[in-house]
Amino acid sequence: MGAKGIEEETKLEDYLSYEKFAGILGRKLNVNTGTQIRVTNVALFGKLLQYVTRFIEKAHFDIDPKYFRVRSIDPHEFCYVDLVLFPSFFKRYEVTDKWSFGVDVSKLSKILPTISSAPSIQIIINDGVFGLITDTPQRIKFEINWLEVDAYNLPEPRKYSFDTKAVLTAKELADIMWKASTVSHEITLSSMKGKLTFVSSMGDYSFTAEVTKPLGLKINHSATASVLLDYLRDLRFLMKECEVAELRFGGGAPLRLDLLHHDKARFSFLFSSERKIPRKKRMYRGGTSLPRISVHKFPEFLLYVTSNADGVPVDVLKKAGIETLGGDYGRMVRILDLATIEKGRIKATPLGRKLSSLFNEDDSEARIFLHNLVTQKIPSYKIMMRVLARGPLHRTEIYEMINSVLKKKRKIKIDSQDLSTLLGLARFCGVLRKKVSLYSAVKVV
Repeated sequence: MGAKGIEEETKLEDYLSYEKFAGILGRKLNVNTGTQIRVTNVALFGKLLQYVTRFIEKAHFDIDPKYFRVRSIDPHEFCYVDLVLFPSFFKRYEVTDKWSFGVDVSKLSKILPTISSAPSIQIIINDGVFGLITDTPQRIKFEINWLEVDAYNLPEPRKYSFDTKAVLTAKELADIMWKASTVSHEITLSSMKGKLTFVSSMGDYSFTAEVTKPLGLKINHSATASVLLDYLRDLRFLMKECEVAELRFGGGAPLRLDLLHHDKARFSFLFSSERKIPRKKRMYRGGTSLPRISVHKFPEFLLYVTSNADGVPVDVLKKAGIETLGGDYGRMVRILDLATIEKGRIKATPLGRKLSSLFNEDDSEARIFLHNLVTQKIPSYKIMMRVLARGPLHRTEIYEMINSVLKKKRKIKIDSQDLSTLLGLARFCGVLRKKVSLYSAVKVV
């Protein structure tokens, strides 16, 4: 670069795939049961963990006299998170030793709403346990064990130079992200001739925001960065609790966002700028469509069908609200060879009785059995799972890849509702994970 970079910062690729190779045990560097940490800004602390856990699942905690730090990277490796709370953030911060451990923070998102009304909470750290206690008459206490294997104790990154640094009010950035997300799942930032511009577009629609009076803007070179908007959209509630947002991008670097809460905390996020979401194409309906079912009700339907050896009248199932008016559940069990329909009665096959019995005995085994069965009986499902094995994908990408394969095989294409059924089946069977707007396959053990 001709000019010196604005600031030496983190290089996202230093973190990527680190989880796959790390095998560091969560550890406590020094034991001190006298550690005392009390939070009075419960609303911000709750939002911090609640919204961040929408795209990270496990995190590494470093707690010492200087700061309370949480680091992680999302399962798709598109976003690195570094949250630093300084002693001034807390009502009481008495930490004399160093603690280092990993926690499954996804569990915190479920309990945070129950503590948000507390006037203050205490953070407890004991050997192998991280906990929260509410300062309420009931004194509610939550504890989570440390991870036995902590793959998120990431090394300190190398430095990196950015082409552009922009400073906005955090609320202004939150407003831009929300409006842009109504148009597309991706946003492009650009800096040129003293201007900072945000653009999102999809099909015939586009959104453009030009920040004419940022709090600060320094451009060494014109730069652009495109990132998944869903991450930034989910952070907008946290942005509204902060005063300043700093953006750094360009020079082949990831997009860095720093949210500053007075001099009490800094919330940093690095987003990969390499990903591109294909422009959305209209999903046409045609050919023989898959049944439209609520997969979670499928075991109940199967139980009713297997309850009578002579079968159950379809009309009875419809009147009971177990079957749809269009007979979708009946069509699905026939596609999977779980039942037959003769003279208005639906009767379970030996395979159907076996699956129903599995749901009663071992739900996990039943879901794996169903996944294998759907893979055999529905070609588009098998194609979808192969596509998802390549890596995290957006719904639009999955749709286009499946139909590309079907077209080559001269098979009938799927439509958007078919895709919803396929994704619903995979999630029910436990072989699909969704984080933010991205889907990825989960290996069956």
